[in-house]
Amino acid sequence: MFWFGVRFLKNPGAGFAAAVFLVLMPRMFGHAHFVETDLMLCAVYFAAACAFLWGLESRWGSVAFGIIMGILPAVKFTGLFAFAPFFLYGILFERRKTLRNAYALALAPLVFFAVQPMYWHAPLAAASGYFGHFLDPKAYTTITTSYFGKLYPKSPPWTYPAVITALVIPLPTLLLAVAGAVASVSRMFKPSEEKPVVSKICVFVLFNALFLIILFSPERVAKYDGERLLMPIFPFWALLAGVGFQILTRRFNVFVRAAAFVVIAVMIATAVYQVRPFYLCYYNCLIGGAKGAERHGMDVMYWGEAFTPQFAARINEKIPPGARIATIGYFSGNLRYFQQMGLLRPDLKIVDYGQDADFLLAFNRNGVLDPFTRYLMQNAPPIIGLKWKGIKLAGVYLLKPGLRFYRAR
Repeated sequence: MFWFGVRFLKNPGAGFAAAVFLVLMPRMFGHAHFVETDLMLCAVYFAAACAFLWGLESRWGSVAFGIIMGILPAVKFTGLFAFAPFFLYGILFERRKTLRNAYALALAPLVFFAVQPMYWHAPLAAASGYFGHFLDPKAYTTITTSYFGKLYPKSPPWTYPAVITALVIPLPTLLLAVAGAVASVSRMFKPSEEKPVVSKICVFVLFNALFLIILFSPERVAKYDGERLLMPIFPFWALLAGVGFQILTRRFNVFVRAAAFVVIAVMIATAVYQVRPFYLCYYNCLIGGAKGAERHGMDVMYWGEAFTPQFAARINEKIPPGARIATIGYFSGNLRYFQQMGLLRPDLKIVDYGQDADFLLAFNRNGVLDPFTRYLMQNAPPIIGLKWKGIKLAGVYLLKPGLRFYRAR
């Protein structure tokens, strides 16, 4: 981030501020604790953006761009579409300089196969299977999402990506980013023979900040898990915030600017500290924080991140030997992994939801709860509960031995 500010924005202060704003995004900070493809995609996507701009100036930058564009879809299918905001900017502002990067895309297929040894023995069949899986309508992912009090079993409305983005970025960062975007775009419309280089780069940043929001907006496109599928855009929102801070404070001396930055950073850092360790439950004050999000019918959590080592220790202390424990949704697989890791006692029996069980572990993700589990969470006292800021995040409930769960139809 800092290098981007120095190299392309010609403003080390904006780069430094952007790096701090990115680290202090609670949900980004939370994802940094997990081994996942989403954060990896975020990093590779940002590297591709840097390489594209470098490629406008150097052939080695174009080579790097072609290589990284081959890695992107190997990380995640979403990376296949990353060329769109890059070349939109190139066509609008650089044109001939963009041709070298376009030619470099010939490297991408070679790299795509080179970094995936399982594709080497039958590359054509592997490519067909790769694209066929994601383009097949039957492969459409359906995860029920709670959005402003309504459950959407397929995909929430087109506003979901934009609203989630606005609600999970700390408000000071969001306001500075909007200021940076507005100032940069307004400069582009000022009459002049040649547009300022820095303003053009800010437009490039804006294109990438909005890209996935637009890509995931159509109702046909599956969207769920809050910000998770949108993570590559957050470094660009941080850059816009860095630019916005520099523009708004440019008339003050360095000491006033430094003091203002420290105050803003401390405000945001306090918010990060207050949500630990449930960083993915963060919502900003536009909706009233996590409590307000729950009140307005949003998903408070989506990955079962409430299952901390401390919560596991409480289960190990209270659950009797050999007890059968189930959980609803896709969390049951996680319980088996946690048991293999030693977080749960080996004598506990993890059973699938719907089988005979003695205890039910439920997490506060409204979209995956069936009527029976939702009733338990709303009305029954858990034998082991986890509350945070007045929100019930998780609970272990005692079931009658041998009781069949109610299965919603």
